[in-house]
Amino acid sequence: MFRITPKGHIAWRPNRQDLEALKLGDYALNPFGSFAKIVEISFRGTDINGKYYVGYYTEFGKNGSISNSIKEGEILPTVAITGEYNRIQLLDFEALPQAPDCIFPTGLRIQ
Repeated sequence: MFRITPKGHIAWRPNRQDLEALKLGDYALNPFGSFAKIVEISFRGTDINGKYYVGYYTEFGKNGSISNSIKEGEILPTVAITGEYNRIQLLDFEALPQAPDCIFPTGLRIQ
């Protein structure tokens, strides 16, 4: 599930299906809050509470890549979103303000 904040930052709280479906070539958020192409899936697993997680690398510059990891049901704490909200505020995804009727660059409409 995605939410666009009034400042235009993307908050992503993936479910298990979102994470299981991630594959090379897909686009996912990098640590700075921008969509980038996945170039490597480094690990997948389930924590002791049964939550699925995945680690991946996205393109970063012309020849680089940058790592990220995310867990099912948790907001990905990108630099952009943590600059706008603190960790306590991010625990309540439903309470995050959302900009009205946003369209992602990919054409996905968020209402």
